Amino acid sequence: MSTLRQDPTSRQWAVMAPVRADRPHAPVVVPRPDLPELDPSCPFCPGNEHQTPPEIFRDPKEGDWQVRVVPNLYGALSGDDSVARSGPPLFREMPGVGSHEVVIESRRHDGRTDEMTQPDLARVVDVWRARYRELIVQHHIRAVVVFKNFGALAGTSLTHPHSQIVATPVFLPRLLRRVDVATRYYDENGSCVYDDLIAAERAADIRVVDEKGGFIA
Repeated sequence: MSTLRQDPTSRQWAVMAPVRADRPHAPVVVPRPDLPELDPSCPFCPGNEHQTPPEIFRDPKEGDWQVRVVPNLYGALSGDDSVARSGPPLFREMPGVGSHEVVIESRRHDGRTDEMTQPDLARVVDVWRARYRELIVQHHIRAVVVFKNFGALAGTSLTHPHSQIVATPVFLPRLLRRVDVATRYYDENGSCVYDDLIAAERAADIRVVDEKGGFIA
């Protein structure tokens, strides 16, 4: 029998129906492309830096870059003009200001995030963090999101390993909801919902995948 399970951090319900795993379906098999280490036609490969907009950030700052950040040539948001809203309440709009950046994660055209060495992946995460800190303090920015599409089925248009950073002038509803739920939980129970959830998961010892330092999955 299926069950409904509630996420205590958002109070949203999800249906857990194991029987649906047995339904017939045609698996989608996407063959892994045979990519070269360097593609002369790829704008993200070393030597083609002139094919991207001027870089915003690079690591390291001197010598050959290992991670490079450039504006998205087809960015969804740009500029830091007025964020004034206009229109009646049911048809509100505002200028599409903000930032849309591309993080070129490796010099290798055939690189993959899931196959990176720990130091190389740490470098990418450090760049994400550096860009987040730079963007979130800007007067017109309210939220910064890092995301990554992988493969054609996910909508990626370039195979060279890269991720994207979008900084928006509005708060994300999902984030606001989690803050509201956490605040109400504290008012009702006098403790943090995340601390209590982690303690409960540790005690149950069913869904904890791994734990190291200040991180738990």
